Amino acid sequence: WQIQATPPVDAAGRPLEPSVQALQRAVDRATGMPIRVHGATWLSTSRINVRMADRLREGRVFLAGDAAHVHPVLGALGANTGVQDAYNLGWKLALVL
Repeated sequence: WQIQATPPVDAAGRPLEPSVQALQRAVDRATGMPIRVHGATWLSTSRINVRMADRLREGRVFLAGDAAHVHPVLGALGANTGVQDAYNLGWKLALVL
């Protein structure tokens, strides 16, 4: 399983080192259910980095995939968006050409 949560921060606003205890508190707050976090094999913090182009088309040039948008790498959330972009653009171009 993968769990993503906002980490606790110190007085200066810097993320604290991740711990199973901090993750357990986040799960408790979010779910209110008796879910126990244990056996974590990897804990880390990262900065979320999301960007999107203002335009996906300029004249006869189209952007797709990472040229058009960047998603956080956590959980491979954007792994298939480039393929989906190309598929979406392909059928639309085929319709008008």
